[in-house]
Amino acid sequence: MRLNHWELKVCGMTQRDNIQAVLEAKPDWMGLIFWPESKRYCTLTATAWQTIDLAQTKSVGVFVDQPIDEVAQIAQTYKLNGLQLHGNESPEYLKTLKSILPKATVIKAFSVDQDFNWKILMPYQACCDLFLFDTKGPLPGGNGTAFDWSILTQYPGPTPFLLSGGIHLGLTKSLLAWGNTPASKWCVGIDVNSGFEVSPGIKNPEQIKEISLQCKQL
Repeated sequence: MRLNHWELKVCGMTQRDNIQAVLEAKPDWMGLIFWPESKRYCTLTATAWQTIDLAQTKSVGVFVDQPIDEVAQIAQTYKLNGLQLHGNESPEYLKTLKSILPKATVIKAFSVDQDFNWKILMPYQACCDLFLFDTKGPLPGGNGTAFDWSILTQYPGPTPFLLSGGIHLGLTKSLLAWGNTPASKWCVGIDVNSGFEVSPGIKNPEQIKEISLQCKQL
């Protein structure tokens, strides 16, 4: 699978004008972080969010070990298309959330390294739509560094995944090369955040347009 076949998810958006500018690149997903401890925590009101024309872009909320009723309320208020879970949420947690919000795409994030136990994923296969593989670090996500993508040859599938962790334009050639290796077999997209920022929560629209072109028009 080549990079131009992948979807683009832009995460950690915080300001309306910047969101509007980034949407010109037509990303497939746009992420809002609802974990209060994040420096990219979404303070945009639901009313302001709903005035934005997302067109073909789907919205996803990012949460970390938050109560199910809180996640469901935010998802319904912001009319989210997807839920990205970055904590230690159990398969039972995902099943309950899916029963409340059956139309939502559920993404379970895992921080991986050379010692990651891939068997951990097995109970999640039946209760989430996508995995997201991020760099293991001090934070649940947004550590700003890439990991050794070759370790994903160990991922047995079949749940598709998004690749995350410190992706920036300087890694485009590496992504294209990796996209032609067995390690990328189940990859369906990339998740970008800090590598495309002017400041936390504020993205560089021109850089987002460039990575979008790499994903979709090569």
